[in-house]
Amino acid sequence: MRSSAKKEKWRLLTSGEVQLLKEIFQDGIDYSKVHVHRGKWWPLQPDEAVMTPLGNIYYPPNHPWYSEDFSEASFSQQYWFIHEMTHVYQYQQGVSVINRRLSEGGIYDYRKEPDKSLNEYTVEQQGMIIADYFRCTRQEYSRVNKDYCKTGYEPALSKFFKDPNYLRDEEKNRFLLQGNPQQQSELLDRTLASSFGDNIEEKHE
Repeated sequence: MRSSAKKEKWRLLTSGEVQLLKEIFQDGIDYSKVHVHRGKWWPLQPDEAVMTPLGNIYYPPNHPWYSEDFSEASFSQQYWFIHEMTHVYQYQQGVSVINRRLSEGGIYDYRKEPDKSLNEYTVEQQGMIIADYFRCTRQEYSRVNKDYCKTGYEPALSKFFKDPNYLRDEEKNRFLLQGNPQQQSELLDRTLASSFGDNIEEKHE
């Protein structure tokens, strides 16, 4: 008798999640390619850390941020889901998420600065900026004044609002300024993500 291997639990995005995400990322993500895993990316992933390497999200078993459908989840769960989906967006736009996370450090706190666009912030700050923008859109006042949140998050998200796919070309230019893109890609493939993850103990609302 053949023994059946234990399969890791994962799912595709629900239609409700796709609708929710399109409000933020528009067509900047190929939603059909995203896998949401109920399991660890690698054995040493901390139980409290969510990881989003290589365009997919990994929630450790019993993690409180997980939901079977984030479009129907609590606001707190949606907030951090948007943060993780920012890493998916970055990856699909050609950002070496793991490489940048390791080189930049886990800097989440940010201050909006004049003339500073989204990709000039760290990858974790980008996740916080977009999640905070999402939070703003859920406030009652923003429903009355639809431009309230967009105005509040310019210039950081100006290019993002105009065309979320702008990041692809901007990241290519950043690589050309910093080194050979092929070398960067090879470095990404070799990099262990031992310090890459969003830790529930580091977060506050």
